[in-house]
Amino acid sequence: MTAVSKNEFNREINDWFRRLALLFAFAFGFAIMLATLVWRKVYGSIRKVNREIVRMTRDREAPVQYMKVEEFDQLLGSFQDMKTTVNGLISEIGHNERAKYQLETEKLLSQINPHFLHNTLNTVQWVARAGGQEEIDRIVTLLVQVLQYNMGKNSLIVNVGQELEALRHYIELQSYRYEDELTFSIDVEPGTESVAMPRFLLQPLVENAIYHGQSEEGGEIRVVVERQPDAPGMLTLRVTDNGPGMNEETLAGLLEDEGASRGGMGIGLKYVKRLLESYYGSGDLLRIRSAPGEGTTLSVHIPIRSEVELYDQSAGR
Repeated sequence: MTAVSKNEFNREINDWFRRLALLFAFAFGFAIMLATLVWRKVYGSIRKVNREIVRMTRDREAPVQYMKVEEFDQLLGSFQDMKTTVNGLISEIGHNERAKYQLETEKLLSQINPHFLHNTLNTVQWVARAGGQEEIDRIVTLLVQVLQYNMGKNSLIVNVGQELEALRHYIELQSYRYEDELTFSIDVEPGTESVAMPRFLLQPLVENAIYHGQSEEGGEIRVVVERQPDAPGMLTLRVTDNGPGMNEETLAGLLEDEGASRGGMGIGLKYVKRLLESYYGSGDLLRIRSAPGEGTTLSVHIPIRSEVELYDQSAGR
């Protein structure tokens, strides 16, 4: 005889199965509900992020809307940073485009002005020839030649011979103005005429010598082009005057902005330094030596290069 009847045992088993079924149904339903809530929360957040991305294409300035979920708020914060960066870049591009347009306009104007000046000088030259004014004709001819060289459309790299030819035109032009006040001389070491150099390098140095080299006894300006004895691979371009010289304060001011107030001499020397930096990598190749009562010497020391070598060297900078 058993302790529990078979019917009671079966009833107990069925009762446990029912309980397990209810527990499973409840757990399954709860899992479905929880998964639905999580899915809706995640999917809804993803949709909101997607809406922010779409909204950016329509309104870049509007701030993002946070959703009080830490992980997604961090993502939206990064997205806001990205919007700020993109807006800054777009603004910078717009500014650069406006500056580029302005630069192109100024470039066209700079091309128009020399063209107008050239045509005007040709007219003056024609009138001078028609009137038998040979001296005026020569002055205008020299001016046209100097302008054509300085503002020409040819390569910015020339050789020493071409630079000196243009410099002689400039010196002859200045001789009409200063007459017996200044004397000029040019000494060139044979074989250096083919050395390549940047165009319009010597004239600013001579302009500085003219400005500072005048004295009551009469100024002398000497231009020397020679190889350096202690460095055969280097070429020296030297402009010396016998003027009153300069103290250290005036000398330092030549390379500062206030040089513009003294006839633009400071601007010319700053241009030479930038030219040397652009083609040779250092503005220190320009050296100035002066003292009160001892005149002034401007020296430029450049490596001896052919035009192709100098072009390749400058293009690599």
